[in-house]
Amino acid sequence: AVMIATSISISLSSRPRPYLNPSWLGARLGGDSFCDLAMHYRANYFQPPTQNDFDGNACRVTHRRQVDRDVQFLEKLGYTVFVEDQNEYTIKTSVGISITAKPDIVGRHADGSFIVLDSKTGQPTGKHVGQLMYYQFTLPIAKLHGIEEIPEGILSYPTHQLELPSDGVTAAVVKDLKQVLEIVSSSTPPDATPSKRECQWCPFAQVCPHCVTDSPTGFLEI
Repeated sequence: AVMIATSISISLSSRPRPYLNPSWLGARLGGDSFCDLAMHYRANYFQPPTQNDFDGNACRVTHRRQVDRDVQFLEKLGYTVFVEDQNEYTIKTSVGISITAKPDIVGRHADGSFIVLDSKTGQPTGKHVGQLMYYQFTLPIAKLHGIEEIPEGILSYPTHQLELPSDGVTAAVVKDLKQVLEIVSSSTPPDATPSKRECQWCPFAQVCPHCVTDSPTGFLEI
């Protein structure tokens, strides 16, 4: 068991070192996630076992088809395309956290420019935008495939595409990323900022004493 900020003992297994998934960072950078304690939990503890009806195999098949369509799209535009496992890279940080990422598609054009494309099968969310911005910012740091400048970005959905220009990766985005790294690497858990919307999807809700399952309801007599 571990002791959290409220001095309530909960049974969680600690990770050997803090871990961050780019999709978690994306939720924070894209404005879909606000609870710092939830991010701290994810980074420092293994997720408690849960029961759900998620069909991972079906999701992977659907995603693979979307990736194949997007590969064809970029190839028609003259890009040399690198797909999934070819795009794995790791960013080591000054706070001791290493983040491994793997964009769906990276394209290199004959004119020397690059583009990073993430294939999505669901509805657009802020998390998707934040995740792609993380790729755009860190790909030049890793120099993957020779990338030296922030590339253009595309989020590709079954019905449309969303372009993220390279100048969209602003100083504010970089500041938010650094803040998250400081939060999850701290030995002191941050304060919780729970909400019904965020708590219902949090994998640590069942063990978090701050979990909110309902919102206040008032009555106005007219």
